[in-house]
Amino acid sequence: MAKTDQVKDTYNPPSVSSAVWEDMLFSEIEIDDIFWLKEGGDDNPPYRKTSETQAGNTRQRTLHNFNARTKVYQRT
Repeated sequence: MAKTDQVKDTYNPPSVSSAVWEDMLFSEIEIDDIFWLKEGGDDNPPYRKTSETQAGNTRQRTLHNFNARTKVYQRT
């Protein structure tokens, strides 16, 4: 019979507050969706897609043009 060591047999799931990032192309996200240009970090403002070619930086309130093939990240 197998022995169970209850000290070492613990399941340590990821924190509930930890973000899971999904990478996708700019053309794949819907208008009004929020996305980021990199996975996490302090200097990583969120953007909101406003059209098929533009998105707004939600911190600086500026519009930026994006290529449809630009890789972006969304939190899941």
